[in-house]
Amino acid sequence: MVILLVLVSLVAARNSDKVEFSTNNLDSSVKSIEFCGENDQVTLVLTSKNSVYRSENNGLSWKLLNPIIQREAQKTTKNIGKVSKLVKSPADKKLVVMIGNTGVNWYSEDCGKTLKALNHGRPMEEFQFHPSVREWGLASSWTKCSDFSEASCKKYKGVFLTQDLGKSWKLLSDYVVQYSWAWEGLSNSARRFVPLERVYLTRDSKAAGDQSMAGWSYNVDLYKSDDFFASSEIAVPQGNKFLIGDRYILVAQAIGEGSQEVQLLVASDKNFDLFYRAELPVKRIPEHSYTLLDTSESTVFLQVNHYGPNSKYGNIYVSDFSGRRFSVSLLHNVRDATGYCDFDKVYGLEGIYIANYYDRAYSNSDMEDSPRKKGKSKDSPSESYKKSAISFDKGGKWQPIEAPMKDSNNKKIVCEEDCYLHLHSITNKEFSPHYSSENAVGIILGTGNVGKHLKHKADEVSTYISRDAGLTWTEIKKGSYTYEIGDHGAVIVMAKNQEATDTLIFSKDEGQTWESLKFSEVPIEVENIIIEPGATSSKFILYGELEEEGVVVGLDFSGIFERQCEKPAKAGREDSDYELWSPNDGRLGGEGCLMGRKVEYVRRKQDSDCFNGEKFERAIFEKNCECTEEDFECDLGYYQDDSGTCKVIQGYQFEDDKCLKGDAYYESITGYRRVAGDTCVGGVSKKLEPQKFPCESSMFGKSVYMVVGVVLVTGVLAGLSKYSDLIKEKWEELKSKTKYSGYSNDLSQAPEGMEELQEVVFEKPEDTIED
Repeated sequence: MVILLVLVSLVAARNSDKVEFSTNNLDSSVKSIEFCGENDQVTLVLTSKNSVYRSENNGLSWKLLNPIIQREAQKTTKNIGKVSKLVKSPADKKLVVMIGNTGVNWYSEDCGKTLKALNHGRPMEEFQFHPSVREWGLASSWTKCSDFSEASCKKYKGVFLTQDLGKSWKLLSDYVVQYSWAWEGLSNSARRFVPLERVYLTRDSKAAGDQSMAGWSYNVDLYKSDDFFASSEIAVPQGNKFLIGDRYILVAQAIGEGSQEVQLLVASDKNFDLFYRAELPVKRIPEHSYTLLDTSESTVFLQVNHYGPNSKYGNIYVSDFSGRRFSVSLLHNVRDATGYCDFDKVYGLEGIYIANYYDRAYSNSDMEDSPRKKGKSKDSPSESYKKSAISFDKGGKWQPIEAPMKDSNNKKIVCEEDCYLHLHSITNKEFSPHYSSENAVGIILGTGNVGKHLKHKADEVSTYISRDAGLTWTEIKKGSYTYEIGDHGAVIVMAKNQEATDTLIFSKDEGQTWESLKFSEVPIEVENIIIEPGATSSKFILYGELEEEGVVVGLDFSGIFERQCEKPAKAGREDSDYELWSPNDGRLGGEGCLMGRKVEYVRRKQDSDCFNGEKFERAIFEKNCECTEEDFECDLGYYQDDSGTCKVIQGYQFEDDKCLKGDAYYESITGYRRVAGDTCVGGVSKKLEPQKFPCESSMFGKSVYMVVGVVLVTGVLAGLSKYSDLIKEKWEELKSKTKYSGYSNDLSQAPEGMEELQEVVFEKPEDTIED
């Protein structure tokens, strides 16, 4: 039994004496945290030693659940095991599953207050709740040799279904690579077009013996079923992996086992049964893997790894509204071996993104060297040559991040060369990534440095804040911190994360002034500071480690304000605590336009000494702005030159057939397309906007991917291989009639059209950068 050492204190020092906090010791470091309940008032912590703790008061006190877990498990088995994962239901905020490591699992319908056994009989690798039906779940597990009493041992991954919270299970399929509810990841509007019961999974129908999970395979296909695999059909032959996001389903289809190449197919809510080959703007580039970056704004941001399985960079492409026609957005975007990329949106606003990339002036020499030369690797550009960029028009144009004029000591910042701000992101685990919250509109926090490139030493970085969604920045502290935002931006809490500390700092005026709070008698290694998912409360949880034990600190800042903010309806007036703020992209004219419209947000004034207390940040639509070139991006097959003009990529071959199957119209080619979601009117739209023409009504409109559905009914699975061969024969026949990009395995050759793209994606012309 772990003895909890609880220290509840009120510290006397200005506003700090009004902060209630409690420091608790755990048996080991924090592995994961889940907020539970209708208002996220319950907190569950899983430690690295697989213990579970529960708090009902936002982390001020904790109860160890291990005795309850063991008592419930002993009713069914002696081999209890330990909890390895917490999974919360999206359909019921009080329902939580605790996955065990020996086949014993638990679930709670009251956020862990009481527990029941979730019977499965074997260790679950994964568990996925249905997004809207609380009793339904999918689980996967690997076979054990004891499952084969009369035959040789075979190890493969099976997927099971429960419709009664684990009381009974049904095997759906074996030799599965990936699986998901179709509704998982889709927006509410897109779910209308997909049956509630639909399940997608990829599996190897020809497999026998032990299952292999290595590499792309011709034998793995994407299946779908609307009746829990009483019947099923192949949705995409050779579809190995899939991604579901908002209103799109993307599938990576194997086209070269030896070269480990894939191509991307896309279906949208226009017809989820019709997959098209994604059209990328560059030729002769192999595609090895994809990372779906964002689909939240009716467009697809995709990073494609062209350079090999261990590459540290890839290219970002952005789609039109259909999700299938992609233009280049950013080259050499930083990625890691797991597929995570230095790319994130600024939450609460449309069209603003921050990304990191490798400086081509320094890293291109690495990429252009032959991979056969010793000491040179195309997959290992120097970490010293990363840069940051920001886009205010959904990836159409990227520009350097403007650096502050002075540092946190009020000293003028002087640079020997380029003077821009660079911020660390998700691929660097040492420093906190830049961070924003949907309910603290316009505020961004980040760790980085001012100069020519991003630096990686603790004594070279500082912590920064922006109040205008990344247009301008202020250095708030020297050094690296972890940070969190609460009460719609009214409270910011930070703690050092590169050295042990017993003190945190907090601000109630968005970084203008800071106060300190000592939360521990001895310094601890702080790992993170978090808040409930909405980031609207003033209660935080700080956690870290001390001598291999976990430390959790509950913090309540609700007492630092003496009154609630007043008069949000009169925002902008002197007698109101609120201001009207319009995000903008910095374009000349000062209209406050972003994504073709001016939107005003009501938010607390920076110097108002009050708490918000309600969801007051109401967006008020004011007007559409006049269209400028900023509202358009280059269309597929075009790049932007130094003058800002979209020009045809040399050697690019446009499709002869303008209409694809299912299209009601096609657009004339002008070289430009409106940024998806942009609502500007007039201006240059008449000159740049493509005209629409109706497609002829014909079932023979060219389809880049033909849907071939073969029904597979339970009881005839033995014929699956035969039907798969038939489908693949049809697919090979279709491929021979379809134009392909002309993939090449020679990675030492420059991709066709890439030279022109590099000139403009990395560098914004100097005359368009405003102070």
